[in-house]
Amino acid sequence: MPRVYQHPLLEDISLTQIFFALSDPVRLKIIRKLLIIEKLNSLDLVPDIHMPKSTLTHHTKTLREAGLTYTKPEGRNCWISIRRETFEKKYPELLQLILKGETHTHD
Repeated sequence: MPRVYQHPLLEDISLTQIFFALSDPVRLKIIRKLLIIEKLNSLDLVPDIHMPKSTLTHHTKTLREAGLTYTKPEGRNCWISIRRETFEKKYPELLQLILKGETHTHD
């Protein structure tokens, strides 16, 4: 039986969920990478993040449930992409904040 992933309706997405999802550095790194690449196979994240696949699955699930990403199964792979309407329709300023934070450096 094929996998089916649940994605929240746009009207059910809240800033509380989004901020929780983005509060973790790993999830923020995933989002920033997706903003550059557009679509990733979840297995492509493993070399960059250096953690067990089960932990990475937890992070991608948190992003999906917060309404930030789409996950589409394809065979044994899962393709993850940015959920653009969350940023463009619901929280347009959020995308600029995430991108702006990428250029900020810490001492």
